Amino acid sequence: MTWSDFRECQASGDSSGPPVLQLHRGASEPAEFPDLVFDEAEYVTEVQRVSAAREWESDRWKTALLLDEYLHPSHPWSIGEDLYPGWAEPQDNNGDAFLVVLWDENEDHGVAVTLTAGPGSPEQRVRSMADFLMTTPTDRWPVIRRMRHGRYFGPASN
Repeated sequence: MTWSDFRECQASGDSSGPPVLQLHRGASEPAEFPDLVFDEAEYVTEVQRVSAAREWESDRWKTALLLDEYLHPSHPWSIGEDLYPGWAEPQDNNGDAFLVVLWDENEDHGVAVTLTAGPGSPEQRVRSMADFLMTTPTDRWPVIRRMRHGRYFGPASN
């Protein structure tokens, strides 16, 4: 297996946010990097090992991904509202805060909720946040945004 034609992509867009990479050849320059040649079977084996072990994930992302899996509609979910989990991710640089987005059945209206994880392993932290969502009335959730058709409305007014 050979990887070749490495390129440096040019950033575009607003300089105040993260760069947006244009991945077409016209917006990139060849990188001076030699071709990488390696055994395909070894590569596949290593990708499978690392993917299974998830060694590359930080505890914050492990927690967010576990929370996302835990709140997935196929899991028990009973909050007495017609909201369904959309996704979960770490919020900002605060290691204890996580953003959970929930939508109605048609994904027309949603809320973004900030949850603070308790201490412990990623599994324990997920359980504490999920328990909070499932046992706290929705009008007491820490909603930071209300959304419509995938767009943020602005700060929530609870």
